Amino acid sequence: MSNIYQNAIDASREIEGAPNVDVSWGVTSERFWVRISNPFVGAKFTLADILQVGVSTKAAHQGHGIALITTVASRLDLDFDIFGSSGLAAATLNGKISVG
Repeated sequence: MSNIYQNAIDASREIEGAPNVDVSWGVTSERFWVRISNPFVGAKFTLADILQVGVSTKAAHQGHGIALITTVASRLDLDFDIFGSSGLAAATLNGKISVG
């Protein structure tokens, strides 16, 4: 999630004013979730739009972060999604809590 957090900071720097990144989380007896959200320049995107390996909008970046996150999340049986709509981006990781 540190990759997502850094991406959120970078994206919010493109917006006038101070970077604004929100991190929220929650847990129940069965599930947990973590969400990172930020403003971004643009109108809309989905995970499929940014998943292609080797594509990055940032200079000197290789564009592997989102692909690695989705691979690791899948292997750990976690759900990961990222989307943007009306200038607000949000990435969410959630999963079941295993006991024992």
